[in-house]
Amino acid sequence: MNSLKDIADRIEIRRSSITDLDTDAIVNAANEALLAGGGVWGAIFEAAGYQQMQEACNALSPCATGSAVITPGFRLPARYVIHAVGPVWIDGEQGEAEQLKSTSGRSSADRFRGFGRGEDADRECSKEAGMK
Repeated sequence: MNSLKDIADRIEIRRSSITDLDTDAIVNAANEALLAGGGVWGAIFEAAGYQQMQEACNALSPCATGSAVITPGFRLPARYVIHAVGPVWIDGEQGEAEQLKSTSGRSSADRFRGFGRGEDADRECSKEAGMK
């Protein structure tokens, strides 16, 4: 079992744009329609190549709350973008917390079964996103 010190030694804090991270994947907070929006979502689309990213998302939408889909990173340094759909927060009195608890990780585990296990998984993710 890892000690807290071992874990702390692997954590790195950076101050940068998520679109500049050279990593395997970045995670994007998405809406059910997987349509580009503003803020971080818009910055990811812009840096990745808006048209390619939207086409890939269109091929995978709609995506239910609590679900996640993966697309190529296209022009991003990150190889993939994981689009995770959370509940729309209204005022905290509409069952948002309960909805989030009941859906978190449920379909993500199923969706990403096999992810990262070689070229077949990469090819399947790309095929689902409408890419070669």
